[in-house]
Amino acid sequence: MGSEGSLSLDVHEFCKYYRAVRESEIETKEHCLRINFEDLIIHYDDVVSKIESYLNLDSSDHKLPKSLFKSKSIHKQLKNI
Repeated sequence: MGSEGSLSLDVHEFCKYYRAVRESEIETKEHCLRINFEDLIIHYDDVVSKIESYLNLDSSDHKLPKSLFKSKSIHKQLKNI
């Protein structure tokens, strides 16, 4: 697939690569929590809750909620695109 560390621009090669990545994710599903970035932006509280649950954390462990990652601001910007 292209040079080391880069993806091929050929659509068929990319699809083959992407399929292999997704298949490997299925194999490791029980050890991973898959989070889509868009979901973190749009459904921040729900996704954070899922992360906390997956890691067996209490919400009080989240020391600076919504202070560094400005999901509402990013969500507004995305709506304007």
